Amino acid sequence: MYLPLTLTPSPASPEALSLSLSQSLHPRPPPCLIIIIIIIIIIILCVCQISLSVPADGNGNMPRNWLCRAWKCHLWDIPVTPFLLLYIGTFGIFLPLICWDLPYSHFYQRKSLSLQRTTDYLTNSLEEARKAVRYFETIEAENRSSGPEPEPGACELVITVVTTPRSRGRDHRYLLRTVSSFHRLLSSCPDCASYRLLLCNVHQPPGEHTDAVRASRLASRTVQRHVREPGPPAGSLPLPPSPTEVDNLFEKEKKDYIFCLNQSLSLFLPRHVLLVEDDAVPRPDIFPVLRDLLRRRSAKRQVRESLYLKLYHPERLQGYLNPEPMRLAEWVGLGLVGGSALALAARRVVGKPTRSKTSFLLLVVYCMGLAEMLGRTYLLELRRCSPQLYALAPVTECCTPAMVYPAPAARLVVRYLQHVHCRPGLAKDTVLYQALSLYGQHGYSVEPNLVSHVGFYSTLRAWAEAS
Repeated sequence: MYLPLTLTPSPASPEALSLSLSQSLHPRPPPCLIIIIIIIIIIILCVCQISLSVPADGNGNMPRNWLCRAWKCHLWDIPVTPFLLLYIGTFGIFLPLICWDLPYSHFYQRKSLSLQRTTDYLTNSLEEARKAVRYFETIEAENRSSGPEPEPGACELVITVVTTPRSRGRDHRYLLRTVSSFHRLLSSCPDCASYRLLLCNVHQPPGEHTDAVRASRLASRTVQRHVREPGPPAGSLPLPPSPTEVDNLFEKEKKDYIFCLNQSLSLFLPRHVLLVEDDAVPRPDIFPVLRDLLRRRSAKRQVRESLYLKLYHPERLQGYLNPEPMRLAEWVGLGLVGGSALALAARRVVGKPTRSKTSFLLLVVYCMGLAEMLGRTYLLELRRCSPQLYALAPVTECCTPAMVYPAPAARLVVRYLQHVHCRPGLAKDTVLYQALSLYGQHGYSVEPNLVSHVGFYSTLRAWAEAS
């Protein structure tokens, strides 16, 4: 519901939007960095080759110059030409050819492609909106709904969609896309009988949010935060928002969050609550992965007692070159595994083992550079082969499009948020991150993402304009 992209003040045209999209997609340095690294490696290899070519003395011993004393010449006994061809061919030719159109790769041509990609993104978003509208029209024509209102009682999971309209981008129908996707996936999931879909309309007045009125047909229940008390006659002016919420939209967002979380806990008595913003469209594999997380992995004490699970982390922040120790360890481990595999492959091709430690080190660096320049985001997609391959990584501060709370943790979060005042610079996601250290608990992020954050227009900005 709240957009992580930074929009320009007048994003009416694709030209105005393309700059912010390209900056948010790829804030990392350009690929010239890898070219510099390659040049340094070439210089080192050439120096080593020259030092090895120095003629031996009468006894067959190499001269003990400074390079030999520092690095032990026998460690540099490597085939220079194959490594030069490998590095230059991969990072200078192959990767630029296949990665120029991948937004999260270092070789992405954002200057020439950002406008076209933005236009395609908006066009595709409108097409998805039309599909969602047709889905609702089919449901309405068949006079179908979510069925009878479920009886109060315990359930496994409540999926709560928090929604408020936008003054811009209404044609993209984010809420209808999200609700229709959840409804379609729940209908085709035989193990999701104990899941409930709750629509939480936090707009004021609620009747003006026409998409929420329409989407309520597919929800198990619908709740509204701002309901007029009996008294004023029909046709009177809408109840104005409180001055605090007009002046501080971050506080309004927090109060909306508390209300929807409370309603989720009180209406269904769930074991877990999935709180979703209205522009977080679920991935097709969300429920198989959630079942694996909530059943099999919950047997682990560390996961069972976590404060929350995040189902989305911005792709632009998923790279290895981020200040997160776990990713650095993963990066080095990937390099060691890849370097070992390449060394074994080279042994089969050449017919003899490579005893040079430097050769192995260069293969490790090669695999690490290949993974980073290609983009960790695309490597994570390989984990979608099975729910058991999804990883749980330590959570970071950003962002909250989709969060899973165990019921006891949700009550703890509600009490905590009620005593915190949000403001610019202290948004809801920051406060939730601070709660981890305050209560001494853990939070995890599921990788790869289980929802797609499709919102291009921020409800924070839209609500401010409407106010």
